[in-house]
Amino acid sequence: MSLKKVVLFDGFRPFEADNKPITKFYSQKTKALLAYLLLEAIDRPQTRLHLAGLLWPDFPDSRARRNLSQTLTALRKDLGERAGAESIFLTTTQHVSINPAADLTIDVIEFKKRVTAVHTHPHKDLIRCDDCLIWLEEATGFYTGPLLNQFETGDSNLFENWMSAAREELLQQAISTFNQLAQAYSSRGRLADALLIVDRLIQLAPWQEAAHRLRMLLLAQQGQRIAALNQYEVLCDVLMSELGVSPSAETDDLYDQILAGEIEIPSADTQLEASRAIDEIQATESLSPFQAPSVSPHFVGRQREIDLIDDLLADAGADVTPVALVGMGGIGKTALAAHMSHQFKPRFADGVLWGNPALSNPLDILDVWAQAYGNDFTHLPDIESKATAVRGVLADKNVLIVLDNVDDVASVRPLLPSGDGCQVLLTTRNMEVASALNARHVRMREFSAKSSAKLMIRILGETRLDGPPEQMSDATRISEQLHHLPLAIEIAAQRLRSRPNMPLAALAMRLENTQQRLGLKISDQAVRSSFEVSWEGLPELTQEVFGAIGIFEGRSFAVEALAAVTELDIFDVEDELYSLVALSLVKQDENQRYQQHPLLADFAAEKLTDLSAKQGRFINYYLTFAETNKEMFEALEPEWSNINSAIARAGDAAEWESVLAFTDALKSSWLRYGRYADADRAYSRAETAAKRVGLDSRSAHNYLRWAEIDIEKSSYITASERLKFSESLFMRLEEDDGIAKTFYFQAFVALDQNKFAEAEELILHSWKILKELGDPYEEAKAATLLAYIYFETQDLTRKTIEFAEQALELLESSSQNETAISAFKILAYAHIRDGSLDQAEDFAKQALSLSHQLRKKAEIADALRLLLTINIRRGNYEYAEKQAEECLAQIQRLGNKRYEAMILFRLAQIYFRTDRLLEAKETSQKSMTAYTLVKDRIGFGFVCSLIGEINLKEGERLKAVEQWEKVKQLADELNHQRLKKHVQLLLEHAS
Repeated sequence: MSLKKVVLFDGFRPFEADNKPITKFYSQKTKALLAYLLLEAIDRPQTRLHLAGLLWPDFPDSRARRNLSQTLTALRKDLGERAGAESIFLTTTQHVSINPAADLTIDVIEFKKRVTAVHTHPHKDLIRCDDCLIWLEEATGFYTGPLLNQFETGDSNLFENWMSAAREELLQQAISTFNQLAQAYSSRGRLADALLIVDRLIQLAPWQEAAHRLRMLLLAQQGQRIAALNQYEVLCDVLMSELGVSPSAETDDLYDQILAGEIEIPSADTQLEASRAIDEIQATESLSPFQAPSVSPHFVGRQREIDLIDDLLADAGADVTPVALVGMGGIGKTALAAHMSHQFKPRFADGVLWGNPALSNPLDILDVWAQAYGNDFTHLPDIESKATAVRGVLADKNVLIVLDNVDDVASVRPLLPSGDGCQVLLTTRNMEVASALNARHVRMREFSAKSSAKLMIRILGETRLDGPPEQMSDATRISEQLHHLPLAIEIAAQRLRSRPNMPLAALAMRLENTQQRLGLKISDQAVRSSFEVSWEGLPELTQEVFGAIGIFEGRSFAVEALAAVTELDIFDVEDELYSLVALSLVKQDENQRYQQHPLLADFAAEKLTDLSAKQGRFINYYLTFAETNKEMFEALEPEWSNINSAIARAGDAAEWESVLAFTDALKSSWLRYGRYADADRAYSRAETAAKRVGLDSRSAHNYLRWAEIDIEKSSYITASERLKFSESLFMRLEEDDGIAKTFYFQAFVALDQNKFAEAEELILHSWKILKELGDPYEEAKAATLLAYIYFETQDLTRKTIEFAEQALELLESSSQNETAISAFKILAYAHIRDGSLDQAEDFAKQALSLSHQLRKKAEIADALRLLLTINIRRGNYEYAEKQAEECLAQIQRLGNKRYEAMILFRLAQIYFRTDRLLEAKETSQKSMTAYTLVKDRIGFGFVCSLIGEINLKEGERLKAVEQWEKVKQLADELNHQRLKKHVQLLLEHAS
C-alpha cells in the first residue's frame, strides 16, 4: 500500500510514503470515491448502494453498482495495492469503509481533531489556554484553502452537493478557529503573529467585520495609523459590495479613536491591558457561532421577500413558528437565506446556526451545534436524547437557526428549538413540508427584468455591457431566454465572465436551443441538476404527469386539458397537480389554471413519454374545445396560445383534416376578437392542408377568409391578390355563393380605397347573385355596404338610410345579426350628418350594445368612436376626451391602424376646440401617419384640413390657405363631395 498522506484542503493531492505525489488515476470518479471515503467512511461504513447512487445518480441501480465495483478495483490499482497486501479499504458485498488500521494522514481529519480538542477541552478560558493555543496553531496550519478546491466530477450533482456542503461547514469551522487563534495571540501580546492570522482570516472571509476591526486595532497599536485607517475603507467597500451594508457603530467608533490618535502603542507592561481591549471588541462575535455560508458577491434584488421575512420575524415575539422560503430549484432560496443570516446577525446575540438536513444526518447537525457552544453530546445514543440536550443549550439563547433545503418533516423536527429567543428560517421546495411544520411561508418568484439586468452587470461588470446598445439588448435577450431564473442567469453570466472574448450575442444564440438552456453549468452549479433533484424524488405517476405537462411548453393550462392528454381521471390529475404545486414544480393561479416555469417545461419535455399519442390527444382536445367555445370569449381568451400550438402541431404532423377543422371553427372568432396574427398563421397552414388533400373548394374559401383578415388589417394589396385568386377558383367550380362573396369583399376594398364607382359596381353584382340564391344574411351585408357607398358619394342621406333599413329588415328573418352592427352604425352616421344627434346616439348605442353582446372588439371601439363624434358635435369635450383615450387604447391593442387614425383625428379635434393647439398639432401628425400607412386618402384630407384650422388659429393664415388648397385638389381628384364641401367652407371663411 503506497498511500500515506492525502491533502484535501485547497485541492486533491495524495502522496506516497516518501512524499512522492500520486498523479495517475483511472478517472475523476476514482478520485471522487477516494475523497468521499476518506472523509465519510473511516468510522462508519458506507453502503455500496449509497456510493453508487452518489457517483452515478442518473444510472439504473444495477449499472451504478457495477460501475462502483469497477471504479473500486481501478482505485486499488491507482494506489499501488498488491494482491494479498493490506488494503486501506475494508469491503463486503454490501459496505465499503476505510481500514482504521491504515497508516494514513488526512489533513481534513487532522484539522477536525484539533478543532474538536479545543471545543471539548475543560479549560477555564480558551483564549489563555496553552494546550488550546497549540491545537489552534496546528489546525490553522492544516487549513490551506477550501475543501477539494476546483474539484469536479462532471455528471454527479449529488456528489457536488455533498462536497459543497462539506466545504462550507469546514470553512465556518476554519473562520472560528482563526478568530480564536488571533485572540489568543492578542491576549499574549503577540501582535505581529495576531496580525498574520487576521490577514489569513480576511482572505478566508472578507466579509468578517470583526476581523477587519481587529486588524485596524492591531495596526494602530503597532504605530501604523494610516494603514489602520485605510483598512476601514477596505472594509466599507467589502461590506457594501458583498452585503449592501455599512460598518457597525462599533467599527465607526474605533475609526474615530484611531483618527484622533487615541489608540496608544502598548509597552511591554501594558500588553495584557491592550489584549483585554481586543477581547472585548471580539467577544460578542467570536464567542457566538456564525455558521451561515458567505453571501454571494453578486447578490441582488429580493427586497420584497426581505421585507416580508423581516416583518414575520419581527412580529414573532416569543413564537418560534418557522418562516419558510418556498420555491422551485434554482430560484435562489439558499442565497437569500444566507443574505438574511448576515443581515440579521446583529439581532441574534448568541449567533446563527446553519444546517442542511438533505445532505447531513440530523445527529451530525446537532453535534456541530452543540460543539459551537462548547458541548460534546456525541456520547448520547439516540436522536431524541441528543435533540433534548441541544434544546437545553439553546433554551436561554437568542439564536437564528437556518435549515436549508428541507424536504422531510421527520428529519427536521428534532432540529427545531423550544427557547423563546430562537427563530427558525427554513428553505424548501415543498409547500406541504412548510405547512406540516406550521411555517409562515414566503413564496420565491423569478427575478424581475430589472434584477436580472442588475445580476448580469454585477457579474460581468458595467464595462462589458457598456458598448453598443445591442450589448445590453443581448444581455436582456439572455435573461428572457432563461426566463429570469436566478441560477440560470448567474451561470450564464459566469460563463461569459470566464470567456471574456465571447460575444453576448453568441451565447444568446446558443440559448435558443433547449439543450443549451438546460445544460448550463459552471463549477458546481447546473440548471438540469437542480431540476433533477426534484424529479428523482417524485412517485412514478407524478413523474408521468409532470412529463406530460411538458407538452404545454410553459403555457398555462386547465386541468381538463391535462386529463385529456394523459387519459387519467380528472380527480387523479387534480391530486397530482396539487402535489406538483406544493413541490414548486408547477404554479397555480387564482383562476385554477396551472403553469410551469419555461425552463422547467423544457426539462419536463425531456421526460415526456409516448409523445405521438399525447400530441394526438392534445390536438383533439383543443379542436373540440374550439368548436364548442367559438362564441365564448371568456373561454377562448386564456387558451389561444394552446389552440395555436395545437394547430401548429397538427400541421407538423400532417393531420390536414384537423388543420382545416380548426379554421372552420375559428374563422369568426379570429375576426370577432381581433386575433389577426393567429389567423394568418392558421390560414397559411390551412392552404397547405387544402393542397395536400386536393380540395380546390376548400382552398378558394380559405383564400376568401384570409382576405377578410387582410381587409381588417387594411392590407389591401394582399387582400386583392387573394380575392382574385379565390374568384378564379370559384368561377372554375361554378360556386355562385363564393363568387358573390369575392365581389362583396372586393367592393369593400374598393370602398376603403375611395374607389366608389368600382365599389358600387362590384356590390351590385354581388347583390344580384345573392338575391337569386335567397340568402337574407348575405343580402343584408350587401345592402349595408351599398348604404356606406351612398353615404360617401351623396350629400343627401335618403339612399343611405333606405339601404341600411332594408338591411335590418332582411336580418329580422336571420339568426345571424353581426351585420346589424354595421347597419346601426351607418344609420348613426347619416343622422349625424342630418344634425339629428339624439337619433344618431340611439343607433350608436344599439351598435355598441350588440357589439358587446357579440364580443366584437373592433366594433366596440368603432361604436365608441361614434358616440365620441356625437359628444364632440354637442360640445361635451371633457367627456369626449375620456372616451377617445379609452377607445384609442383598445384600438391600439387590436393593431387596427385605420381605426387608430380615426380616433387620433377625433382626439386632435377635441384638443383644437379646447385651445390646446400644440397637442392638437402633434396628434394630427400621428393621425396623418396612420392614415398614410393604410392608404386612406380621404381621412388624410380631413386631417390636413384640421391642421389648416390650427394654422389659422395660430395666426398663420397663408399657411392655412395653402394647406386647404392642397386638400381641395385631393378632393377634386377623388371626386369626394363631402370633403369638397368641407374644404370649400373653410376657404370661404378664411377669405
